[in-house]
Amino acid sequence: MTVRRILVLVLLALSFSTVAAADELQVTFSNVDVTKQIPSFSGTYSGSWIWDTSTDTISDVIVHSTGPADFNGPITWSASFGRGLGQPAGTSDLFLLAILTADQTASLNFFPQDSLAFLPPVPGEYDSLTQEFFVNCVSATCSVNTAQAQSGQLAVVKVAEPGVLALTGVGFVFLISLLCFRRRQATPRL
Repeated sequence: MTVRRILVLVLLALSFSTVAAADELQVTFSNVDVTKQIPSFSGTYSGSWIWDTSTDTISDVIVHSTGPADFNGPITWSASFGRGLGQPAGTSDLFLLAILTADQTASLNFFPQDSLAFLPPVPGEYDSLTQEFFVNCVSATCSVNTAQAQSGQLAVVKVAEPGVLALTGVGFVFLISLLCFRRRQATPRL
């Protein structure tokens, strides 16, 4: 087998391993500015979550917040995929991610009205969907109060699996050793 054939096989293996990494996406939101006359809802929110599109599961939810609604500590979350209000799963294009503060008094919700543009999300920019973030009070005394985001950034990127990174590293080592081998052969011997 020639060196060129080996190189082609290695590059082909790398390309297939990159395709396999497309199941996990990282959704990142930053500088989501939520304002309302009621100060307990105003603030800026940033964070991220991992979305496994093959199993429709959300993990590694992180939120950083400013303002009285404190999402910086322990949080809980729930996600709904393809479930409209009162409908069975899979009958709708709706998506909802609800994140609760540790004391369960406030909820940060991502509920895109145009879910068709987001389910499943395609890597790229989704700035327009940051206005689909809401902060709700979930206590009995203020359940009707909701503040909607005014601005921010939302982005979706593929998550590289560790196997892909290792295989890419092996490919680079192979290419460097191939170059060194060729230089050694090109050097004239006396």
